[in-house]
Amino acid sequence: MAKQHLTRREFLRFAAFTSGSLVVASCVPVAPTEAPPAEAPAEAPAPTATPVPEAPAEAEGAIGDFLIGELEGPTMILDVEQFPTSFGEAPMLADMVAAGDLPPVEERLPSGPLVVKPLHEIGRYGGTWRRGFLGPADGENGNRINASDKLLFWDYSGTRIVPSAAQSWEMSEDGKTVTVHLR
Repeated sequence: MAKQHLTRREFLRFAAFTSGSLVVASCVPVAPTEAPPAEAPAEAPAPTATPVPEAPAEAEGAIGDFLIGELEGPTMILDVEQFPTSFGEAPMLADMVAAGDLPPVEERLPSGPLVVKPLHEIGRYGGTWRRGFLGPADGENGNRINASDKLLFWDYSGTRIVPSAAQSWEMSEDGKTVTVHLR
């Protein structure tokens, strides 16, 4: 039997095809299996294919019911009437503001800032920032820090699109044009 050699292009094409098939296969719901009977019959029947059930039209239960713990995350405040009316100055900038080298925080903020409702409490200035870094080959290092700096983003539940760098957006009636208003 002769050995068959694959070119690099053929290998990459094959790898892309099989990995795509694995992704599709992982999305197919699997029928639940039943426990075997207490006593096996004398002669086992020939195996038959189990039909794959169709995915339910709506997910059963609330979002996050399958998680351990409570699903929580940041919420964007989009109503201008709910924006904060006073702001705290960063302690490390207070001397520059007092000397007149830097305008007060109210004057440095844009007219339509991105306002994120604190999850549990408003944070404190200072401290140590700890984060995971896998080494020089960690190409996602910067992305993990700046991943939320996109025009639009998913909310923490992953079910709703919310503004991020964009202030708002509109879609045309025919669904072909999206107009994005920046902050």
